[in-house]
Amino acid sequence: MHLAAFMATFFALCLLRQTTACGQVGPSPRVYEEDQGLVIMEAENTPSPLGRWTINTLTRGFTGRGYLEFQGDPNGAGQANSDLRYTFKINRSGPYTLHMHCGGQSTNTGDSTQGGASDCFIRMEGDFGVAGKTRSKGQAREFLKTLKTDHVIESEDQTSFAWVTGNRLVAKTKQGGSDSSPSHAENSATYRFQSGQLYTLVVSGRSTGFKLDRIVLSHQSVHPNNAQNRGANETLNRQLTQQRRFVAIRDFDHLESGQVPYYKDKRNRALAIRANNPDYRDRFAKAYRTF
Repeated sequence: MHLAAFMATFFALCLLRQTTACGQVGPSPRVYEEDQGLVIMEAENTPSPLGRWTINTLTRGFTGRGYLEFQGDPNGAGQANSDLRYTFKINRSGPYTLHMHCGGQSTNTGDSTQGGASDCFIRMEGDFGVAGKTRSKGQAREFLKTLKTDHVIESEDQTSFAWVTGNRLVAKTKQGGSDSSPSHAENSATYRFQSGQLYTLVVSGRSTGFKLDRIVLSHQSVHPNNAQNRGANETLNRQLTQQRRFVAIRDFDHLESGQVPYYKDKRNRALAIRANNPDYRDRFAKAYRTF
C-alpha cells in the first residue's frame, strides 16, 4: 500500500473510532413523572419519529418551543399511522383526567371561516382502570377497551389553541366506525392509575391541520386551573430518561449514503473507507440509522 493511501486509511480509522465507533449519545427515551398530581408533557418533545407531524410556530399561544401539526390525509380525516408516544410514571394512585392544549385548521365555507381540522386519535397503554361514569360492570369493561384502543378526541373546532378535557372523547374507532361504548356525554378520557407504574399515551393524527401543543394528566385532587397553567414546567423524570450510546459498527446499518461507502472493519471495530481506492480519496462517507 502506498504511504498516502495508508495514511488516509489510518486517519479515517482514527477519526471514526473517535467520533462513532466508540459511540455517540443518541436520542433519549423521555420518561415523565407525576409530580404533585400532575404529568405535564410538551407535544413536540416526543421521542417518536414525527412521521406526518411537523413542528410549527405560526399559530400564537403555544407553550414550549413550538407545537405539532398533522399533515396527513389531504381529504380532512382518515386513518393515520404517525403514532406519537409519551411515557410517564405515576407516584400517586387515583383517577386522572386528560387535558390537551390543541387547535384546528380554518375551513372556508362561503363568506365565513370556521374551525375544521379538530380531532386526533388517542389510546392509553398500561395497567389501569376506568375512572369515568359507567352504568354497569359490563359497560366498564367495554369502556376500558375503548380507552386501550385508538379512539377520537375532539378539540373545540377553532383555529386558536384551547384546552379540551377528557369529556371530549368520542366513540369512534380508528377506521371511522363506532362501537358499543357509552354515549358521548358519558365518555371521558379519565383513568385510574396505580402508584409506581409506567404508562404510555399514544396520539396519532386524524384531521389534517390538527395542532397539538401540550398534554397534561391531572389527579382528581388538582383544580383544572392548575392543570391548565401554561406556565408550569414539564415533569420530566431525569433518572428514567437515560441516554443511549451508539456503536457505529453495530448500530449504523445504512453505510452507502455518502459520496463513497463505508465498510465494517471488524478488526479495528470501526467503520472505515477503502482509501487504497483512488476514486475514494478526497470524498466523504456517511452512515445513518433509522429509528
